[in-house]
Amino acid sequence: MTQLQTCQSVLEMIAATASRYPHNQAVGVHTGDGFTFVDYENLWALINRVASGLLARGIERGDRVALLLADRAAWGVVYLGVLRAGAVVVPIDNLQKPHEWAAIVKEANARAIVADTNYGADLKSECAGLPVSKNWIDVEADATGELASRLPRELVDRSAVADFPAVSGDETAALVFTSGTTSAPKGVILTHRNLASDVEAIHGLGICRREDCFLSVLPIHHTFECTVGLLNPLTLGCTIAYARSLKSREIMEDLRASAATVIIGVPLLFEKIANAIKRGLNKQPAFKRALVGTFAALAKFGKSSFNANLGRPLFRSLREKAGLGTLRMAVSGGAALPPEVGEFMDRLGLPILQGYGLTETSPALSVNPAKGYKYDTVGPPLPGIEMKIVDPDADGVGEIAARGEMVTPGYYNRPEETAKLFADGWLLTGDLGWKDDDGHYHITGRAKNVIVTPAGKNVYPEEIEMLLAESPLILEALVYGETKPGETRERIGCAVVPDLEYLEADRKIVSPAEVEKSLLAEAQRICAGLADYKRPTEYIVCDTEFEKTSTKKIKRFLFARTKEEQFPLEDSENRSVLP
Repeated sequence: MTQLQTCQSVLEMIAATASRYPHNQAVGVHTGDGFTFVDYENLWALINRVASGLLARGIERGDRVALLLADRAAWGVVYLGVLRAGAVVVPIDNLQKPHEWAAIVKEANARAIVADTNYGADLKSECAGLPVSKNWIDVEADATGELASRLPRELVDRSAVADFPAVSGDETAALVFTSGTTSAPKGVILTHRNLASDVEAIHGLGICRREDCFLSVLPIHHTFECTVGLLNPLTLGCTIAYARSLKSREIMEDLRASAATVIIGVPLLFEKIANAIKRGLNKQPAFKRALVGTFAALAKFGKSSFNANLGRPLFRSLREKAGLGTLRMAVSGGAALPPEVGEFMDRLGLPILQGYGLTETSPALSVNPAKGYKYDTVGPPLPGIEMKIVDPDADGVGEIAARGEMVTPGYYNRPEETAKLFADGWLLTGDLGWKDDDGHYHITGRAKNVIVTPAGKNVYPEEIEMLLAESPLILEALVYGETKPGETRERIGCAVVPDLEYLEADRKIVSPAEVEKSLLAEAQRICAGLADYKRPTEYIVCDTEFEKTSTKKIKRFLFARTKEEQFPLEDSENRSVLP
């Protein structure tokens, strides 16, 4: 494994970038008429001013500072300012509930909090009596204008100090409470070395360029966006433009206005983009659709024969019309990207590099390389990372384990949980997969999600869910196991959500009854092609999307907890909550 040779912290890396490229555009915020950018010299000055303000308020080295901000440009500056002050950042998901925020603040024993005013009122009542209530820093949630005006005045108005605490690579930089899809949140410790080593590993791929502009659309409190979309570009001298929202129209407008070359997203974002393009193509005359098919065949031939991206010149006009003209690359993470989405976008000349990792690994472990890309894998390990399959079965499927300097030392104040996380120095990811002959890893599902059938067969829900999601009628699917009274093995159930936007746009189905009937038939049709032991024995049609984490992973444990309240076991096998 490689060792850190140059830096102990991302702060040193950003400081070096600011010194080398002081007048490069660093971060941009939308001010109403477009983006206003701050250069690296001024960004570094703002980071120092925030750190000075924290130190002036009595924040000391190692103190935990909670961060609950929606404004992502300001979020990054405060995050780095906390690190500059020698303190520990505790990022909080603003989509959670006030009692969940308070639980994290209490668990982390936070000394201070920087929070948007629209979250503060509810949170303050929850935190009454806690130490953090004495060091509350409000940020005007509706602040506009340039970046400096969006930062907490009581911090940036203070004079900068000359000396800041020096931190070692083994000191905690961030305490990240995972939102969790299967269990209660845990505080993941990430050290300065963890973050810096993962950033350097990403740099080692050589896929990012100094002239790149990243459009930031994901919640920045999540480690995926924080490391790959914030720390990675800022340590290279790239530019980050912060999208106004997740609304498709505004994202497309912000892509054009920022001339972004890289976008980082979750699979759901890219599925929506691909589906929108497909719908547009289906409305074209037959000769244009035939031409697109010919170009796609040429692009496929170029990729397979010469590893050449012929789709780049062939579909230039189509990408420009779709608002993707300046993009040269997309990065997907947080969940599995459907292979057909990756292949479709690659044919159009916009490769989506799928990555894999988890909060406990800072988070990136592997990325599909631009050359030798495989649509159904998450690629080989990043430089400096080792991965292996533990206890593989007859098909080579086992739990994925990893080790490297980006791996967390453990969970905060949870020694028993930390002990379960490791085996002989390897971190157990909880994900199941296998490695092919080219060293690429294939993810088959979560170990905790595996369904054991009455016949003793193992079924991986994600495999079936991806098949169901290929249907334009189905927005999302969840496959679950259920143990009925008197049985020890699980039976398979399937819940699907209709893509009403697709159905309404094409006017294929009108009434709720027709939606229900068609969805059940579609799900059963798709599953009919599965092996008998994989086929669901009951189907549910839901009228609302499943509750998800900030990276759009379905919270399976919540579905399991509420399912039986809505669908008792004695109900019929085909059940629906549509009116």
